[in-house]
Amino acid sequence: MTVYVSDIIGDDALGLLLIDTAEVRNYTLEARYAAFLLAQRSLASLQPKATATHAAQRLVAGAKQSIPTGGLQLIDVVWNSGTDGTTIGRAITLIDRGELALIDPDWAKAPADSAVEVIHYAFDDRDPTVFYVYPPQPATESYRQYVEIVYSEPPDDITLAGAGDHESHYDVAITVPETYQAALTHYVAAHLLSRDNHTVNGAQRARMHMDTFFALIDRKDLIGKAYSPNMPYLQVQSG
Repeated sequence: MTVYVSDIIGDDALGLLLIDTAEVRNYTLEARYAAFLLAQRSLASLQPKATATHAAQRLVAGAKQSIPTGGLQLIDVVWNSGTDGTTIGRAITLIDRGELALIDPDWAKAPADSAVEVIHYAFDDRDPTVFYVYPPQPATESYRQYVEIVYSEPPDDITLAGAGDHESHYDVAITVPETYQAALTHYVAAHLLSRDNHTVNGAQRARMHMDTFFALIDRKDLIGKAYSPNMPYLQVQSG
Protein backbone atom coordinates (compact mmCIF):
# COMPACT_ATOMS: atom_id res chain seq x y z
CA MET A 1 0.00 0.00 0.00
CA THR A 2 1.36 3.38 -0.98
CA VAL A 3 1.65 5.86 1.88
CA TYR A 4 1.39 9.52 0.94
CA VAL A 5 2.83 12.53 2.71
CA SER A 6 -0.76 13.66 3.32
CA ASP A 7 -1.34 10.40 5.24
CA ILE A 8 1.20 11.69 7.77
CA ILE A 9 0.72 15.45 7.89
CA GLY A 10 -2.98 15.68 7.03
CA ASP A 11 -5.63 16.87 9.49
CA ASP A 12 -7.01 13.39 10.12
CA ALA A 13 -3.64 11.66 10.58
CA LEU A 14 -2.24 14.20 13.05
CA GLY A 15 -5.63 14.71 14.68
CA LEU A 16 -5.38 11.20 16.12
CA LEU A 17 -2.19 12.23 17.93
CA LEU A 18 -2.71 15.90 18.70
CA ILE A 19 -6.02 15.48 20.58
CA ASP A 20 -8.23 16.71 17.74
CA THR A 21 -8.20 18.15 14.23
CA ALA A 22 -8.88 21.64 15.56
CA GLU A 23 -5.49 21.61 17.27
CA VAL A 24 -3.83 20.33 14.09
CA ARG A 25 -5.11 23.31 12.12
CA ASN A 26 -3.01 25.57 14.34
CA TYR A 27 -0.05 24.37 12.27
CA THR A 28 0.22 25.20 8.59
CA LEU A 29 0.73 22.43 6.08
CA GLU A 30 4.02 24.06 5.17
CA ALA A 31 5.21 23.71 8.78
CA ARG A 32 4.00 20.13 8.95
CA TYR A 33 5.77 19.29 5.70
CA ALA A 34 9.03 20.78 6.99
CA ALA A 35 8.69 18.57 10.08
CA PHE A 36 8.02 15.56 7.86
CA LEU A 37 11.23 16.14 5.88
CA LEU A 38 13.14 16.30 9.16
CA ALA A 39 11.45 13.05 10.20
CA GLN A 40 12.61 11.21 7.08
CA ARG A 41 16.17 12.49 7.45
CA SER A 42 16.27 11.56 11.14
CA LEU A 43 14.97 8.09 10.34
CA ALA A 44 17.70 7.58 7.74
CA SER A 45 20.38 8.71 10.21
CA LEU A 46 19.14 6.70 13.19
CA GLN A 47 18.03 3.52 11.40
CA PRO A 48 20.29 3.04 8.35
CA LYS A 49 18.39 -0.01 7.08
CA ALA A 50 15.43 2.26 6.32
CA THR A 51 17.27 3.69 3.32
CA ALA A 52 19.67 0.85 2.57
CA THR A 53 20.97 0.34 -0.96
CA HIS A 54 23.57 -1.88 -2.67
CA ALA A 55 26.48 -1.02 -4.94
CA ALA A 56 29.46 -2.74 -6.54
CA GLN A 57 32.24 -0.31 -5.70
CA ARG A 58 35.77 -0.31 -7.07
CA LEU A 59 38.22 0.12 -4.24
CA VAL A 60 40.92 2.77 -4.19
CA ALA A 61 44.59 2.09 -3.50
CA GLY A 62 45.48 1.20 0.07
CA ALA A 63 43.40 0.17 3.07
CA LYS A 64 41.18 3.20 3.67
CA GLN A 65 37.95 3.29 1.64
CA SER A 66 34.78 5.41 1.57
CA ILE A 67 31.17 4.75 0.63
CA PRO A 68 29.79 6.65 -2.41
CA THR A 69 29.53 10.43 -2.16
CA GLY A 70 26.31 11.46 -0.42
CA GLY A 71 25.95 8.18 1.46
CA LEU A 72 25.19 8.28 5.17
CA GLN A 73 26.63 5.11 6.67
CA LEU A 74 28.19 1.79 5.76
CA ILE A 75 26.04 -1.21 6.70
CA ASP A 76 27.98 -4.18 5.31
CA VAL A 77 30.73 -5.26 2.91
CA VAL A 78 29.44 -8.51 1.46
CA TRP A 79 31.82 -10.08 -1.06
CA ASN A 80 34.48 -9.47 -3.67
CA SER A 81 33.14 -8.75 -7.16
CA GLY A 82 36.33 -9.25 -9.15
CA THR A 83 38.22 -6.61 -11.09
CA ASP A 84 35.25 -6.29 -13.46
CA GLY A 85 32.56 -5.63 -10.84
CA THR A 86 30.45 -8.63 -11.87
CA THR A 87 32.38 -11.74 -10.83
CA ILE A 88 31.27 -12.79 -7.36
CA GLY A 89 34.22 -13.98 -5.31
CA ARG A 90 35.27 -14.57 -1.74
CA ALA A 91 32.94 -13.49 1.05
CA ILE A 92 34.28 -10.66 3.23
CA THR A 93 34.07 -10.75 7.02
CA LEU A 94 34.03 -7.95 9.58
CA ILE A 95 37.02 -7.78 11.91
CA ASP A 96 37.92 -5.46 14.76
CA ARG A 97 40.75 -3.14 13.76
CA GLY A 98 42.50 -3.70 17.09
CA GLU A 99 42.34 -7.46 16.64
CA LEU A 100 43.79 -7.11 13.16
CA ALA A 101 46.64 -5.00 14.53
CA LEU A 102 47.49 -7.74 17.04
CA ILE A 103 47.69 -10.29 14.24
CA ASP A 104 49.63 -8.05 11.85
CA PRO A 105 50.76 -4.62 13.09
CA ASP A 106 51.72 -3.68 9.52
CA TRP A 107 48.41 -4.73 7.98
CA ALA A 108 47.69 -1.31 6.45
CA LYS A 109 50.82 -1.28 4.30
CA ALA A 110 50.16 -1.63 0.58
CA PRO A 111 50.65 -5.14 -0.92
CA ALA A 112 52.60 -6.05 -4.03
CA ASP A 113 51.20 -4.58 -7.23
CA SER A 114 48.96 -7.49 -8.17
CA ALA A 115 45.27 -8.34 -7.93
CA VAL A 116 44.28 -9.44 -4.44
CA GLU A 117 40.87 -10.27 -2.98
CA VAL A 118 39.67 -8.63 0.23
CA ILE A 119 39.48 -10.99 3.21
CA HIS A 120 38.30 -8.67 6.01
CA TYR A 121 36.94 -5.18 6.50
CA ALA A 122 37.00 -2.98 9.60
CA PHE A 123 34.56 -0.24 10.52
CA ASP A 124 34.36 2.44 13.22
CA ASP A 125 30.88 3.76 14.19
CA ARG A 126 32.44 7.16 14.89
CA ASP A 127 33.37 7.53 11.21
CA PRO A 128 30.35 6.01 9.45
CA THR A 129 31.26 6.71 5.81
CA VAL A 130 34.75 5.15 6.03
CA PHE A 131 35.88 1.52 6.16
CA TYR A 132 39.19 -0.33 5.86
CA VAL A 133 40.02 -3.43 3.82
CA TYR A 134 42.56 -6.17 4.35
CA PRO A 135 44.69 -6.79 2.43
CA PRO A 136 45.03 -3.21 1.17
CA GLN A 137 44.50 -2.69 -2.54
CA PRO A 138 47.33 -2.19 -5.05
CA ALA A 139 48.26 1.08 -6.71
CA THR A 140 47.43 -0.15 -10.23
CA GLU A 141 43.73 0.51 -10.81
CA SER A 142 43.13 -2.46 -13.10
CA TYR A 143 44.26 -4.80 -10.31
CA ARG A 144 41.89 -3.43 -7.69
CA GLN A 145 38.83 -5.33 -6.59
CA TYR A 146 35.22 -4.28 -6.74
CA VAL A 147 33.32 -5.17 -3.57
CA GLU A 148 29.59 -5.43 -2.98
CA ILE A 149 28.66 -2.95 -0.26
CA VAL A 150 25.44 -2.14 1.55
CA TYR A 151 25.06 1.42 2.79
CA SER A 152 22.38 3.93 3.70
CA GLU A 153 21.65 7.02 1.67
CA PRO A 154 19.49 10.10 2.24
CA PRO A 155 15.80 9.74 1.39
CA ASP A 156 14.93 10.64 -2.19
CA ASP A 157 13.67 14.14 -2.88
CA ILE A 158 9.92 14.68 -3.06
CA THR A 159 8.14 16.72 -5.73
CA LEU A 160 4.82 18.04 -4.46
CA ALA A 161 1.70 17.75 -6.57
CA GLY A 162 1.12 21.51 -6.64
CA ALA A 163 1.95 24.87 -5.10
CA GLY A 164 0.05 26.40 -2.20
CA ASP A 165 -1.13 25.26 1.20
CA HIS A 166 -3.68 22.65 0.12
CA GLU A 167 -3.68 19.12 1.49
CA SER A 168 -4.13 17.51 -1.94
CA HIS A 169 -0.75 18.90 -2.99
CA TYR A 170 0.83 16.49 -0.51
CA ASP A 171 -0.75 13.41 -2.09
CA VAL A 172 2.70 12.15 -3.12
CA ALA A 173 4.44 9.01 -1.91
CA ILE A 174 6.88 9.11 0.97
CA THR A 175 10.42 8.06 0.06
CA VAL A 176 11.14 5.65 2.92
CA PRO A 177 9.46 2.26 3.51
CA GLU A 178 5.74 2.46 4.29
CA THR A 179 6.27 0.50 7.51
CA TYR A 180 7.61 3.70 9.10
CA GLN A 181 4.37 5.68 8.63
CA ALA A 182 3.43 5.66 12.32
CA ALA A 183 6.97 6.55 13.39
CA LEU A 184 7.12 9.52 11.02
CA THR A 185 3.74 10.78 12.24
CA HIS A 186 4.94 10.73 15.84
CA TYR A 187 8.09 12.63 14.88
CA VAL A 188 6.02 15.31 13.13
CA ALA A 189 3.80 15.64 16.20
CA ALA A 190 6.86 15.94 18.46
CA HIS A 191 8.46 18.60 16.30
CA LEU A 192 5.32 20.71 16.07
CA LEU A 193 4.56 20.52 19.79
CA SER A 194 8.13 21.36 20.77
CA ARG A 195 7.92 24.64 18.85
CA ASP A 196 4.53 25.65 20.22
CA ASN A 197 4.76 27.74 23.39
CA HIS A 198 0.98 28.09 23.64
CA THR A 199 0.05 24.39 23.87
CA VAL A 200 -0.67 22.98 27.32
CA ASN A 201 2.04 20.50 28.33
CA GLY A 202 3.56 20.88 24.87
CA ALA A 203 7.10 19.95 25.90
CA GLN A 204 5.97 16.85 27.79
CA ARG A 205 3.80 15.71 24.90
CA ALA A 206 6.62 16.37 22.44
CA ARG A 207 8.95 14.16 24.51
CA MET A 208 6.32 11.40 24.59
CA HIS A 209 5.90 11.44 20.81
CA MET A 210 9.66 11.53 20.23
CA ASP A 211 10.15 8.55 22.54
CA THR A 212 7.44 6.71 20.60
CA PHE A 213 9.29 7.53 17.38
CA PHE A 214 12.47 6.02 18.83
CA ALA A 215 10.61 2.89 19.92
CA LEU A 216 8.95 2.39 16.53
CA ILE A 217 12.27 2.59 14.67
CA ASP A 218 13.84 0.12 17.11
CA ARG A 219 16.07 2.66 18.83
CA LYS A 220 14.81 2.25 22.40
CA ASP A 221 18.30 3.13 23.60
CA LEU A 222 17.44 6.78 22.87
CA ILE A 223 14.20 6.91 24.86
CA GLY A 224 14.31 9.53 27.58
CA LYS A 225 17.61 10.97 26.45
CA ALA A 226 18.14 14.61 27.36
CA TYR A 227 18.99 17.10 24.65
CA SER A 228 22.66 17.21 23.65
CA PRO A 229 24.41 19.16 20.88
CA ASN A 230 26.30 15.93 20.20
CA MET A 231 23.05 14.19 19.26
CA PRO A 232 21.35 16.41 16.65
CA TYR A 233 18.53 13.91 16.11
CA LEU A 234 17.27 14.82 19.58
CA GLN A 235 16.87 18.44 18.54
CA VAL A 236 13.10 18.31 18.23
CA GLN A 237 13.06 22.10 18.27
CA SER A 238 15.48 22.47 15.33
CA GLY A 239 14.61 23.38 11.76
